[in-house]
Amino acid sequence: LGFNLSHSQANEIAFTYRYNVVNGLSLFHTFNPVFSTSARLAREDWVEPDSTRSSNMFSISLSAIPLPTLSHSLNFSGRQENNDGVTKSTYSLSSSNSAELYRGISTNLSATGSLTDSSTGEHQKSVQGSMGVSLAPHKSMSINMAGALGKSESTGGGKPDSTATTSSGNISISYSPLPAIYLFATSSVSSQSGQSTQTTTSFGGGWSPLRDGTLQLNTAYTESLQPDSKSRSFSQGLRWKISQLASLSIGYLVAISTGSGQESESEGINGSLRIIF
Repeated sequence: LGFNLSHSQANEIAFTYRYNVVNGLSLFHTFNPVFSTSARLAREDWVEPDSTRSSNMFSISLSAIPLPTLSHSLNFSGRQENNDGVTKSTYSLSSSNSAELYRGISTNLSATGSLTDSSTGEHQKSVQGSMGVSLAPHKSMSINMAGALGKSESTGGGKPDSTATTSSGNISISYSPLPAIYLFATSSVSSQSGQSTQTTTSFGGGWSPLRDGTLQLNTAYTESLQPDSKSRSFSQGLRWKISQLASLSIGYLVAISTGSGQESESEGINGSLRIIF
């Protein structure tokens, strides 16, 4: 059981409030060392001065770990929402699988499908799949690659039928030649039907000049490209662990954006001191 209440009042604003209540029951059971299951049944209610919402939810999943390096899970869930008289029901089925093919080589594969029906007559369905591979050729280096594809369709509800497809891919590499030095680089590409492809690249690193690691320096550069715009950012930071109960962090950021014949530049600095009593 959970309850949250918030309210506000100001000189020129009338008193307002909102609260939500969550009631849920969860179950977890292990059949044997390989198979286990979990389930949850819950209801949520939101009350605001000008609107009310409620949701009934359920989920059930089955997990199997036949080998320490192999795992599978299957989950089915449903949600029924009522928002000011408009009812929406969503059901989804997902599968997730992971395997360590060899020491330092692991992969994962997942797929999700969902159906949504609304009392307004709108129907939506979507499917998405993703795959990832992790490589650790050396204890000081790790490489992660991932890709995803998705498609969604919407019909009815007095709106034009629409179909959208999405795709994305990314790769990241981290390297720590020495315990005090950390380097990284990432690159990602994403696209959506009817929109331009976006590419983002970033790289940077960190360095700890002191043997005990109490002082850490880091820097990073990020660049995002689109057919009609470009944005870049450069950041530097410092973190000093003064003691077990106190730490100081300082950061500096420069961001530059160009597009449509215009260019903007902004700079910022921030700092925080954290003390635990």
